[in-house]
Amino acid sequence: MSPLVVDASVAFKWLIPGSSESDTPAAKRLLVEHYEGRHLLTIPTLLFYEVGNILACGRARLSERETEQALNDLLRVSLRTVAPDSQSMETTARLARRFGITFYDATYLALAEFLDCELVTADARLAGKARPGGRVRLLG
Repeated sequence: MSPLVVDASVAFKWLIPGSSESDTPAAKRLLVEHYEGRHLLTIPTLLFYEVGNILACGRARLSERETEQALNDLLRVSLRTVAPDSQSMETTARLARRFGITFYDATYLALAEFLDCELVTADARLAGKARPGGRVRLLG
């Protein structure tokens, strides 16, 4: 089972039924492969807050009830969750500066570096900026 780090832009796609975004099937395929034991999807705890923000305040604009249901669905996914520590915070800051990305985005990249695996994202801007590091794969 190979580890993969996924960010909120991928996890969000698991929660919205009938999404017409072209990369939604690829996001759902990653989740299936996780359940089949082909990948171990790993996330920083930050993901839950970022997805919550997308659902409640971002592009999804779900109702309060729909947001609560989607967040509960996300919590039921058996993702490997990693909490921050001083080393990961230092690495995150270094990567944010190196690639000119947000500290939030660098959190996922730092986890991928720590696990020596890829970060899968649906965020083309992040993928473009961090691609020189060799750990980022654009979903789809």
